[in-house]
Amino acid sequence: MARTGEWTQIGGDVPGFVAGPAGPPPWPALLVVHAAMGLDHHIEALCARFAEDGYYTACPDIYAPDPGFKQHRHDDLAIAAHLGADAAKHQAALARYPADQQARIVKAREWMNARQGHTYINNVRAAYDRLSRQSTIRAIGTIGFCMGWRLGGELVVTGAPRAAGFI
Repeated sequence: MARTGEWTQIGGDVPGFVAGPAGPPPWPALLVVHAAMGLDHHIEALCARFAEDGYYTACPDIYAPDPGFKQHRHDDLAIAAHLGADAAKHQAALARYPADQQARIVKAREWMNARQGHTYINNVRAAYDRLSRQSTIRAIGTIGFCMGWRLGGELVVTGAPRAAGFI
């Protein structure tokens, strides 16, 4: 059983979701990096399940400093993420949605294309650094979803040692 998960500051000024196991420390930790749709209830539930299995989990909200993210609906982001960056291929995929949703999906895709993705690793590294300083943590692994797997790989390039990497 896990302790209740909670939102907190998990690295610098980066908020995120953490869940800890019920057993005594030290614990193995998982740094969870969310998908393009953001840190949602699904990711919170995954963190809680990992905690039930004995892992301290932390998921930084890498979009927290990006005001553009909150302007988009979760379902529109999910569709936009799977459209890909090639605008020429969008029309056929968009045709199955109502016109108002098409417009929202296009705006979400435009945001995705323009976002400052190269800065997200800083938030992931800040969360890693915080975990690595906690005396209750004995080893750190990473699991990423969608773009999160890429950021997990980038974490290695920053020099962050990990016990395991999951892609």
